[in-house]
Amino acid sequence: MAYAKVQTEGAKKNRYIKMREQTAGSVLVDGTYVESYKGEYGLNYKFTDGEEDKFVVIGSKNLDQEMAAVQPGSKVRITYVKPKLIKTGPWAGKTTYQFLVEVDTSGAVI
Repeated sequence: MAYAKVQTEGAKKNRYIKMREQTAGSVLVDGTYVESYKGEYGLNYKFTDGEEDKFVVIGSKNLDQEMAAVQPGSKVRITYVKPKLIKTGPWAGKTTYQFLVEVDTSGAVI
């Protein structure tokens, strides 16, 4: 059996949303939810902006809870609300990201 390298020239890679670069109130996503998949640190959520660009938001406990009821193909807007201080448990003293997930209710599924 022989293998050849897959040609990826011209193919667009996923763009990852970097939370450290965001400010409270930033709209992270205004696009179509494509899929979720298991990444190195938990669930990742892939979206498209209607063009061919795809971007990924790495999940967190809050985002995972918010995205649980969202179906692939749904038009979604995700806003970074603010960081929240964790008060108990092994992550006490650290901050976590909080999100507002809104789904287009006009019934448009792409």
